[in-house]
Amino acid sequence: MGIQKRIMDDIFLLKRRCMFKIEDLCAETGLVPREMAAIESLDAGERVSANELSRRMELSPSRGSRVVEHLIQKCYLVRETDPHDRRAVLLYLSEQGVEQKRRIDMLKDDCEKLLRSQITEKEIDVVRQSMQILKKAF
Repeated sequence: MGIQKRIMDDIFLLKRRCMFKIEDLCAETGLVPREMAAIESLDAGERVSANELSRRMELSPSRGSRVVEHLIQKCYLVRETDPHDRRAVLLYLSEQGVEQKRRIDMLKDDCEKLLRSQITEKEIDVVRQSMQILKKAF
């Protein structure tokens, strides 16, 4: 590509900057990014299978199960037998998990406010449209 800057250069730069914010969120919550992704992907009161949670986190079932085990040990997730199928297991956020999700949402809202203070509403719309285009490409 030579002198012309690649789109991926900008994407990687933004990713690095976002990772700094994610690291701040992790430090605030005591979670690693994948644990935070698991908590974020569940609604309070929602029950899902381990495979569904792994799919939402975009992880293989084996990697997802490690995240699940850590969150169960930290008392953020509860595992129970499906009352309709004793062979199946369902996962849901514990009270602590729901509270942690609230904290994550509050911290993300703070980041959103900071972002919105730096760019106009029109620019935000352009960013949203661009993000949709990029998500389709990946």
